[in-house]
Amino acid sequence: MHKIIYDCDNTMGVVGCDVDDGLTLLYLLGREDVDLQGLTLTYGNNTIDVVYETTMNMIKELNL
Repeated sequence: MHKIIYDCDNTMGVVGCDVDDGLTLLYLLGREDVDLQGLTLTYGNNTIDVVYETTMNMIKELNL
């Protein structure tokens, strides 16, 4: 089992922004050999406020 803390600048769903971090999060959540122990956010693809809102919406939609 791999214990992971994932740091990202998720903007999946924001028009004109990268989706790679959101896809990676979905990938990690789907792995049986991964124990996702934490998620941290940073700016990069957009402001920290947009990254936070986008990620929280994703978490809510996935019922996490």
